[in-house]
Amino acid sequence: MTRLTLSSSLALLVFALVASSCGAGDPAGSFTISLSDPALTLGQGVQDTVTITVARSRYSKPVALTLVGVPTGVSAMLTPSTLQSPSQTSLLLLSASGTATLGAAAITLQAKGDGVADQTAMFNLTIGVTGNFSLGSQGAPAIAAQGGEASATILVTRSGGHADNVALSITGAPAGVAAAIAPTSTSGGTASLSITVAANTAVGTYPLTITGVAPGLANQATFVNLNVIAPPSTVMLAMPFCASSVPSWFAYKNEGFAWQTLSPVASTFTFSATAKIAVAYTFVRQNETDLNVIYADRSELAAQSDRDCDGAKTAGGSVVGATTGQSVRVAMGATVANATAAAPTFTLSSLYDRVLDLVATKGIITTSPNNIQIAPDMVLVRRAQNPANNATLSPLDFGSAEAFAPVSNTVTIGNGITGDLFNVANTFWTGTNTYGAISTSQPTVLNSTVYSVPSARMVAGDLHELQIEANQPNFFSGRVNVAYLGALADRTEALSPALSSPSVSTLTSTPYLRLRGQLPVQAEYPSAARFIYFQDGGAATDRLLFIVLTKGFLGATPSSTWDVVTPDFGTIFGFNPTWMPSTSSVVYEADAFAGSGALLFGAMPIVGDVVKLAFRVQANNTLLRANAGALHARVQYLRR
Repeated sequence: MTRLTLSSSLALLVFALVASSCGAGDPAGSFTISLSDPALTLGQGVQDTVTITVARSRYSKPVALTLVGVPTGVSAMLTPSTLQSPSQTSLLLLSASGTATLGAAAITLQAKGDGVADQTAMFNLTIGVTGNFSLGSQGAPAIAAQGGEASATILVTRSGGHADNVALSITGAPAGVAAAIAPTSTSGGTASLSITVAANTAVGTYPLTITGVAPGLANQATFVNLNVIAPPSTVMLAMPFCASSVPSWFAYKNEGFAWQTLSPVASTFTFSATAKIAVAYTFVRQNETDLNVIYADRSELAAQSDRDCDGAKTAGGSVVGATTGQSVRVAMGATVANATAAAPTFTLSSLYDRVLDLVATKGIITTSPNNIQIAPDMVLVRRAQNPANNATLSPLDFGSAEAFAPVSNTVTIGNGITGDLFNVANTFWTGTNTYGAISTSQPTVLNSTVYSVPSARMVAGDLHELQIEANQPNFFSGRVNVAYLGALADRTEALSPALSSPSVSTLTSTPYLRLRGQLPVQAEYPSAARFIYFQDGGAATDRLLFIVLTKGFLGATPSSTWDVVTPDFGTIFGFNPTWMPSTSSVVYEADAFAGSGALLFGAMPIVGDVVKLAFRVQANNTLLRANAGALHARVQYLRR
C-alpha cells in the first residue's frame, strides 16, 4: 500500500468517526420551551397575554401545547395550540372572570412532540380583586303591620369593574320577625329583602343591618329600619270597571301587608282597604298587555267611576239646518255621532241606560288622525233624555228654540316655549256627564278664539272644560292646562313650566325587569307622578306598564324627587312576568300633575277646579321616536 492510499483511508475513517459521534445522542433533533412572563397578575374581569417560544434544534415535527392547573374562573386560549414547523411562537390569552377565585396558582405548560421527550415550563398566575362595592336600599323604611309583611330592595352598587359575588346576610331582627334575603349571594346589583312580622310583635322601629362580604374587600353594610305598626283600620272600597273592559288580573296591597289577588263581582272589585293603598291590574288584549300599578290614597281611588262606560242602547235621529260644507257633532254621555247637510241622519250607539243631556254642535268640522277642529255657528242642547233602545229622536232643528249661537271669547296663552304646537279645546260638560265639544282649534299665535255656551243656557251642574295643550315637535315633551269654568269670559291661561328631565334605571332584570323612575319635584306639579313604559312587540304583543305615585299615598309631596318603582310582586297568584317589558327597546314617558287627587282619578269637577300636567318622552332611536307621539296620544290625565 502506498503512502497516498494509506493517508486517504485514514482520512475517510476519521470523517466517519466524527460524523457518527455528532449524531449519536440526538438522532431526531430536539426543542425547548420558554415563556415571555413566568409570573403574571390579573385583576378580576381583566385579560392579558403571554408569548410561548419553542426553540427547535433540527426538530421539524408538530409540537402540541397544553395547560394544566388553570384555576376556576380563568379561561386560557392558546393560538395556535399546535405549532407546525417551522413556527416557533404561540400566544396564550388568559382571561379572568369577574368572579374568578382570588389568590395564586401554579400553571404548568406542557409541550409534546413525536419521538422526543416532553418539555414543561411553570409560571405563576395571581388573581387580584378588581374595583369595590357598596350597599344601599330602596323602599326603606319597610313598614309592616302586626301579622303583616314588608319588603325592600337591597342595592349592590359596584365601582371600578367589580363583578365578584357578594354574600349578603341580615342581623337585628327581633323575636317574632323573620327576615330573609334572596339571593344570599349575588354577582348582580340587587337582592330582595322579605320580612314577616308575627301578630304579637311590639309596635316600634327595629334597625336591620345588611352586611355584604366579597373576597379581597372590606365588608360593607347598609341599614333598613323596620317600622312595625298596628294594623290600620280599613273601609270597603269599590273600584268599578266597564263591563266590556274588566281586568284579567287584579291585586291590592294594604299598608303593612302583602299583595293579595281579588276576583270581581260583575265588573267591580270590592275589598277592605287601608287609607294608603296600592292596586295593580292587567288588561290582556289581542296584541297588547297593559299593566297598571297605582300607589294612592283610598279617597282618590274611591273616585273611580263607570259613568262613561258603553251601554247597550242605540238611538238615532236627524239634523235640520246644516248648510253645504257644515257638519254636526252630536253627543249623549260619552257617545258621539256625526251628521252633515248631505247625510243628515246619525246613530248614537252604546248609549248608557240613564238620563242624559244631548249636546249638538253645528259648524265647520275637520278631522285628521288624533285631531279634530270645530268652528261652530250654532249649538243645540236638549235636556234629560233617556230614549228607549232603537228609538228615533225628534229632529235636531238648528232653527228651533233649542238652538242658539255660541259666545265667543279670546283666550291668551301665557308662558309659551319656542316651538310649541298649541291645541285649544272647550267642552261643554253637563250635569248628566254629557261631553259636548263646542270648539277646538290649533292656533299658531298666543291668542285664540274660544266658543262656549252662554250663561243663560246653562243650568246647575253644567260647566266648561277649557283645555290648552302645548306640545313640542314630535310630542317629546308638552304641557296641558285644564280649567273648569262656568260662563266664559276673555281670560289668560298661563302654562306651567316644562317638565324636568327624568331618569330611569334598572333595579333588577330577574325574574322580570323592575325599573326605577326618578323625577325632580317641581312646585307647579305637586300632586302625582307617573311613569309609562312601552315596548313595541313587533309581530308579537306590545307591552305597556303604567306606574302612578300620588302625594296622597306618601302623605306629602316629596321634598326633592318622585321615586316611582316597579313593585316586587313575589310569587303572588296569577301574576305573569311576560306582562312586563323586557330589557330591550323600551320607550318611557314621565308625567307630573297638579290638581285634586280625586279629580285625577275620576271625581266630578266643579267650577274653579284646575288640572295641570307636564310630560316628557324619552326615545333612543328612530323606531322609538315614531312610537312616542302615539304613546302620549293614548294617555291623557289619570281619569281618561
